[in-house]
Amino acid sequence: THPVFAGIDWGHGQGSYTILILLPYVDNKLQVCFAKRCDGTLVEPKPQLEYLISTCRKYNVKLIGMDWGAGFAQNDEMLRTFGGNVAWKFQHLGRTKKKVMLDPKLGYFKLHRTEVMSDIFSALKRHQIGLPPWDEFGDPFGKDILNIYAEYNESFRMLHYDHPRNQPDDSFHALLYAVLISMLHTPRPDILVPMRTEAGQQP
Repeated sequence: THPVFAGIDWGHGQGSYTILILLPYVDNKLQVCFAKRCDGTLVEPKPQLEYLISTCRKYNVKLIGMDWGAGFAQNDEMLRTFGGNVAWKFQHLGRTKKKVMLDPKLGYFKLHRTEVMSDIFSALKRHQIGLPPWDEFGDPFGKDILNIYAEYNESFRMLHYDHPRNQPDDSFHALLYAVLISMLHTPRPDILVPMRTEAGQQP
């Protein structure tokens, strides 16, 4: 009875894994209801795609947000299967004019990486995004989120998020894509706060 949104972050199975997050609205709140790390036999591209497609169909997923960077062939197959109105790609960039902007020529969304990640972290802290109990979600998904740290980049004069090598952050980005794609259905300016330049103010 609730629209379900999916986020997929692609990984290669060596220190980084493909993660699927399903996120419906429950009692008017975004709530993670399903998370899957594609390990074991699901590291291989064919069974992995078959699993992702069947799972999205099983839960009647309305919109899918996917990582642009690491999954060219996988993204192409998802687009062929679900169509461009359902499956959308997101690319992280160091700087953009807006936090989220659609490139109509290339057909994917460009993200201001630091700004968007900061908004998702803030939404988690404010409990605007519900997570399962730690004993169900903590390993590996919660740990992926906690692996991320922030440091100030002097060159760009802004925060930069990173994670230690061999300590992946895949689950956070799958969650981020699920939250962002849900906003095509239900805009959430309380989560994705417009940048000052977007609001017509001087930077």
